[in-house]
Amino acid sequence: MEYGLCWKNVNQGSPMIRKMKVDNTAKILRQIEDKVKLNLIDINFSGLDLRGYDFKGMTLAKCNFHNASLAGVDMSGAFLAESNLSGAKLMGTKFRNAILNKANMSHADLTGADMSGASLQETDLSHSNLMKAALGNANLKLAKLVEANLKEASLSMANLQEANLQKADLGLALLIGTNFIKANLSHANLQGATYTRAQFNGANLTGIKGYYI
Repeated sequence: MEYGLCWKNVNQGSPMIRKMKVDNTAKILRQIEDKVKLNLIDINFSGLDLRGYDFKGMTLAKCNFHNASLAGVDMSGAFLAESNLSGAKLMGTKFRNAILNKANMSHADLTGADMSGASLQETDLSHSNLMKAALGNANLKLAKLVEANLKEASLSMANLQEANLQKADLGLALLIGTNFIKANLSHANLQGATYTRAQFNGANLTGIKGYYI
């Protein structure tokens, strides 16, 4: 069952259209409460309190979760490619093995989120709070993590090849076997981080703090 495709190229300013979209979203949420696994495309959940919902294994491609509250929600294995989660409250949210390629997660609060094994290729996590987040074995190739807070985060065996970590804070982070090949780590902070067997070949280490060859 798919929703959202019919809302493209409509007049977003029409009060009737807005009401129809709200009613449609409410219907979708009722089905999720009933444990119906939906394939959703381009649905607007922005600003909603979605705590308590179970999105595990669902398709949520190009959906808008801007400023939504999803703290503690289970989105493990969900397909969220190109979705907008910017500014969302994602504290403790589970994204284990989820697909988040090219998603916008900038300025999101991901404190303590579990993103182990997730695919975050080309995802924008700039200015996000990932303190104590679990990102072991995650694929963050070409991801944007400019000024991201990764203090005490676990990134062991994660792939950050060609990722942009300019001015990111990786203090006390666990980086065992992490791939930073050709990554931009200029002015990043690695003070207190454990980076045993991490790969930094071709990385930009200009002004980096706490990294010792």
